[in-house]
Amino acid sequence: LFISQIYGLLPVSNVRALDVADIRFRWCSPRILYSLLIGILNLSEFGAVINYVIKVTINFHTSSTLSLYIVCLLEHLFFWRLAIQWPRIMRTWHGVEQLFLRVPYRFYGEYRIKRRIYIVFTIVMSSALEHCLLLGNSFHLSNMERTQCKINVTYFESIYRRIAAVHRKVMPAVFWTEVREHYLALKRLVHLLDAAIAPLVLLAFGNNMSFICFQLFNSFNIGVDFLVMLAFWYSLGFAVVRTLLTIFVASSINDYERKIVTALRDVPSRAWSIEVQRFSEQLGNDTTALSGSGFFYLTRSLVLA
Repeated sequence: LFISQIYGLLPVSNVRALDVADIRFRWCSPRILYSLLIGILNLSEFGAVINYVIKVTINFHTSSTLSLYIVCLLEHLFFWRLAIQWPRIMRTWHGVEQLFLRVPYRFYGEYRIKRRIYIVFTIVMSSALEHCLLLGNSFHLSNMERTQCKINVTYFESIYRRIAAVHRKVMPAVFWTEVREHYLALKRLVHLLDAAIAPLVLLAFGNNMSFICFQLFNSFNIGVDFLVMLAFWYSLGFAVVRTLLTIFVASSINDYERKIVTALRDVPSRAWSIEVQRFSEQLGNDTTALSGSGFFYLTRSLVLA
């Protein structure tokens, strides 16, 4: 969040506040002016790129450069859209989070978030190596430079572990009522978050796939120079791994929902009740997962698509 504000992508006041009530989106604030300035600079650079493309004529290589700047402009626009909704998302998130920081959910998982943050930070910052290789490649060829660029404690896993802890046991209806209500609160949060970031997901995956296809096309003509080959294959490999990791992390929502469905099938018949039936029907009605504006859902099957 802090880094995104450095680049003017999330102009939200008090974004790191401990109290979600302090998080605000204000149209008249220094962050908005800074983000607007960054947007104007991006737009000016985009105009310069259009002028360059018109002069040299449009081909496969210049269109890829143009598409990169279009992605940057759309990214800026979508992050502004997310910033407007950010205070409401954080308040809803906080409300759901309070359910899973209390008994009984703390007994079903270990909260080693610090170690996970370091792992994700290391993976994300490895893109710096890619950037250095691309810059080295650009200087080496004296050509135009091209640059490319969750880990979440999943609450769906907490719900699954709570259900798995009473596997094949007879539980009162009040237990299933509480679990179902917590699941619905979590599902509403997913839908709220999906509505806010779906355009970004679609843009990110579209950009990743176009970049991978572009690099595969270039693989027929990369030459024999070691630095060029190293930069090319690392850039391509990083893009593929980054895309796959994004799918696997985001698809955990759908994975644990399917595990919850499987766990409900093992509820003994003598413990089956109206609440279990309602819970089972709500799980089977639709797909709970992040999506790319409804065009696709982030599930494991997307890897094979």
